[in-house]
Amino acid sequence: KAAMADACVEIVDTWIEKKWCVSAGIYDFGSGTGTVYAEKNQKCSTAEIEQVMQLWWDGASDQFHDEDKYRELLGKGFKIKLNGEEFLCLTRDAHSPEEDPRPDVEGCHTFHGRKGKRGVIVSHATYTVCIAIYDETAEPVGCMRPGNLQPPVQKTIEQFFATGY
Repeated sequence: KAAMADACVEIVDTWIEKKWCVSAGIYDFGSGTGTVYAEKNQKCSTAEIEQVMQLWWDGASDQFHDEDKYRELLGKGFKIKLNGEEFLCLTRDAHSPEEDPRPDVEGCHTFHGRKGKRGVIVSHATYTVCIAIYDETAEPVGCMRPGNLQPPVQKTIEQFFATGY
């Protein structure tokens, strides 16, 4: 886990240095350890991780939610709650053999939430979740957009999935 934490610190630092986000973290979920691999400019509690995890998993079943379960959750008014902010969940991208021919990304999902000019990208692999918050008004204006942030977060999660995290 030490090597994983070192790699995660470097990843989070890179996202922030490139001005893709104002804060980011990489966390364990579902194993009960509450491990924070890396975190910068945000503090996500175990309770917040568990709340966000509802987007893709109930914490007990042997599979992640399908699109219908996700839509049902949003229909009940679910919002992503992190660092005292609430974000409306806008999109869910599933990475599976049906949508992506690469077998190494089966079981990953990426979510985009937004509140005004601020937004969040949440992406998970088997046991790891990346959470990055962006602010479109941050300097330099125009750098922090979901289109700049989502690809590197998603790629990171795909790599974690391929290595069993």
